[in-house]
Amino acid sequence: MKRFAGAIKARYLVTALGFAVAAVLSAPATPAFASYSCSSSAYACTPGYIGTNVAGSWPWGHYGGSIGQTPTGEHNCTLYAAWRLYLSGLTSDPGNWGNASNWANAIGGGNHTPVVGSIAWYGGGSGHVAYVERVSGGNVFLRADNFFTSGGYTTAKWVATSSVPLFLHPHDSPNDLFFIKTKNTGSGHVEIHTASAASGYGASDLHAATWFSTADQGNGWFQMVGRDLYFIKTRNTGSGRIEIHTATAASGYSSGGHWATWLSTGDQSNGYFQMVGKDLYFIKTRNTGSGHVEVHTATAASGYSGSDLHAATWFGTGDQNNGWFQMVGRDLYFIKTHNTGSGHVEIHDATASSGFQAASLHAATWLSTGDANNGWFQMDNHSRELYFIKIRNTGSGHVEIHDATFESGYSAASVHAASWFSTGDQNNG
Repeated sequence: MKRFAGAIKARYLVTALGFAVAAVLSAPATPAFASYSCSSSAYACTPGYIGTNVAGSWPWGHYGGSIGQTPTGEHNCTLYAAWRLYLSGLTSDPGNWGNASNWANAIGGGNHTPVVGSIAWYGGGSGHVAYVERVSGGNVFLRADNFFTSGGYTTAKWVATSSVPLFLHPHDSPNDLFFIKTKNTGSGHVEIHTASAASGYGASDLHAATWFSTADQGNGWFQMVGRDLYFIKTRNTGSGRIEIHTATAASGYSSGGHWATWLSTGDQSNGYFQMVGKDLYFIKTRNTGSGHVEVHTATAASGYSGSDLHAATWFGTGDQNNGWFQMVGRDLYFIKTHNTGSGHVEIHDATASSGFQAASLHAATWLSTGDANNGWFQMDNHSRELYFIKIRNTGSGHVEIHDATFESGYSAASVHAASWFSTGDQNNG
């Protein structure tokens, strides 16, 4: 999610969804991710996930337990993997894939090439599945529940790529760059264009005109959820409430759903609106009763007429203009780009597990605050890397992508890429 002031500005989105680890501003690289591992008899290795059907911890009832199970939690590898896939954009119920052993048949298309967001699959018996969070050389970092141990542990660790029988790919590459063009389109409609990670951002795998009119360019927030386009309409709604409209990839972006939420359009300028899966989050940064940044939801399960979360966070509203607030799963992240003590872009979080009263991450990145107004900052929800989509003052004359990796404690990058998009489009979407 990006920081906007009123009407929609240029919007380039890197699609993706992860974890956070404690860090300090002076030495954010300790411990190094390359040696990081975790094993817990509870849920310490799977932040945001508690193994129940409460608080959004799992999207589809048939992936573990039963509808209405008690909030004491359980350990289930398919439940956790399904939750991570849901957060990363696989929001439509894909049908019951059954035990982990059946996932290879149900998903199909498996190979021996891992990518972030793929599923590590192990056969035999009921089988096992784990979520691929990072890929480095001949190794992959897997995060899982009820896996690698026999004691119902959540785990996170590096394994050799060659030790995994098969990698499954339920959705597209999570790190593609999407450009939602809302003005100066040839079609007169909102358009979607991509720069694919597989091409090094030099080519596209999608050019599509949607059913949305460019006349709505200043009436709300456009966001990709997986390959579907969501429009969160905050102004000029017929209902007097915040509305959600979609243009689905399955329809060729010619149709979708329509919902009015319980949220009032009176809050249109009071914060950030963001889809997390199919749920709508409102990050209220001003005019809060608590004097703190607040998080509120409108849930898909209620038809957007009810909420499962109203929380005041430890962030003060005094930081409302100092950066970008974004939900990553159920955790709130603040990407501070102005008035930082370090002189660098900083990352801070408020964890759902603490009731948003504490942080697991305070990190200074290699990115300078001098670039605060030169583009978009966004957390990658798979790996907790920070992406900077630079749309102005680029040396290449093209929109550029740079990251700050968790593995380096945000002190180094793994991507410096010029995309095929021109900086001439910086104000067109």
